[in-house]
Amino acid sequence: MPPVDIIFFKDDDGTAPVLEWIKCLSKGEYAKVIVHIQRLAEKGYELRRPHADSVCGSDLYELRLRFGRLRVRILYFFFMRYAAVLDHVIHGKKTDAIPQAEINRALRKREKFLQDPEKYTIKYEVLS
Repeated sequence: MPPVDIIFFKDDDGTAPVLEWIKCLSKGEYAKVIVHIQRLAEKGYELRRPHADSVCGSDLYELRLRFGRLRVRILYFFFMRYAAVLDHVIHGKKTDAIPQAEINRALRKREKFLQDPEKYTIKYEVLS
């Protein structure tokens, strides 16, 4: 499977939740997230546990990170098999089950994106 582009979902207010979250991380956390995102870009659909997983039969996936005892999930979906769209972040999840409200939120964002990809896109550039 070829590599995929990384896209940050941009909300109606012009912010990208995942990108804004990344900018607030410590240097160590930041580096860890960037490594995971680059791994997703390289492997695309082939990225699996422990780094990524599909979300209960939907078209959504999760990038799985751990900062000490804190679990963090970045929800994403694929667009036309060549891009992964990073949607939003879930903090402190203690079980493998993602709350249905979070899944519904991500699915609504996916539908918005599919209606007008250009409007809801911020392209990923290597952050230093």
